[in-house]
Amino acid sequence: MGDEKRREEGKESADSLRAEAQARLARFSGAESAWEGKSHEDIVYELTVHQIELEMQNEALRTAQRDLEESRDRYADLYDFAPVGYFTFKHRGVVESVNLTGASLLGVERKKLLNRGFGRFVAEEDLSRWNHHLTDVQRNSQKQTCELLLKREDASSFYARVESIRVDLSSGTPVVRSIVSDITERKRTEEEIQRLNDDLRARNEKLEFANKELESFIYSVAHDLRGPLRHIHGFADVVMKNIADKLNERDKGYLSRIHDGAEKMSRLIDDLLNLSRISRQEIQKREVNISAVAASIITALREAHPGKSVEVDIKEGLAVFADPGLIEVVLSNLIGNAWKFTRKTEHACIELGTIEQNGKIIYYVRDNGAGFNQEYAGKMFWPFHRLHSETEFEGTGIGLAIVDRIIRRHGGKVWAEGTEGKGATIYFSLN
Repeated sequence: MGDEKRREEGKESADSLRAEAQARLARFSGAESAWEGKSHEDIVYELTVHQIELEMQNEALRTAQRDLEESRDRYADLYDFAPVGYFTFKHRGVVESVNLTGASLLGVERKKLLNRGFGRFVAEEDLSRWNHHLTDVQRNSQKQTCELLLKREDASSFYARVESIRVDLSSGTPVVRSIVSDITERKRTEEEIQRLNDDLRARNEKLEFANKELESFIYSVAHDLRGPLRHIHGFADVVMKNIADKLNERDKGYLSRIHDGAEKMSRLIDDLLNLSRISRQEIQKREVNISAVAASIITALREAHPGKSVEVDIKEGLAVFADPGLIEVVLSNLIGNAWKFTRKTEHACIELGTIEQNGKIIYYVRDNGAGFNQEYAGKMFWPFHRLHSETEFEGTGIGLAIVDRIIRRHGGKVWAEGTEGKGATIYFSLN
């Protein structure tokens, strides 16, 4: 469109100059009398002035033409060496013009690419997509886009993004102008990401299967151990009752250790079964007032330990959308731990509250009890991992593992902060 406009403007300028020259000639012819009486030198002077004027006009025209050519060359360089290919297509995708980048993408000299069908460079499996693209462009004035696998002249291939629009020339002939970009690296990256995602998905499926088998194994073993354990516990009681008066203190100690060991094993089996059961239990979510749940847990603990004085601060009106039974298990473990680990604290305090973090509500249970070394905070939620000896505080080391499992099944996260001798805070979020 720009070249046609410049040609029209040039034609108008030439016509105007010719008309002015003819008018001057007419004035000169009609004013011959004005030359009468003038000397030869005057006439020569006038003609010389006109000659200089013509030379100046010619110089101005040459300068304008030179500037125009330089500008055309600059724009030609921008066009030819653009980072994408520019194509103009005639009917049926025949190449009318192309920049050097476009020709280089296809591995063909530009002059050999003209008047050839672009379809011959499209991979066979994408030919129908290219034809549909051309049809859509010719029917629609909006930009159309497609991705194609293109073949170079040397039979190598690359992925390209083609963006096209229809342009109606002043002659009434429509053409298609397209930008062709090499997106091979992007496609390779996408394929690699897809491969990694597929691999990750397969590994997750294997891990999920292995976890289910492990949970099933734990459940079976724990369930099968209950019978023999009951026998050990029962027979130890019978022996203690029947022949206690015939045993010395050392033998009584042995029986007592058998009895205590059986009880501990029984509690451990119960916790394992609970952990396994929680992993398989279907979650039924609804709104739960955890302030009320926490208050009922504190009431039960006060009844069980009437001699213990604990200051309790429960924030009112805390509600979550969760499985009521499972969230009660979470609070029972967290508040129970806080109660247990403040046993040796003179002015024991337990708090249930919330903080806001990145626009999300975070719940916490805080105490001023024994605390722990923050270096081992991540291990607290591992099954059977204890940060305090059993002689200091009883327990099987399963409680926080159960809390972690429940919170994760609700799409949340649980973590701990603490200082030895100054207390601990367990935070958890729910999705």
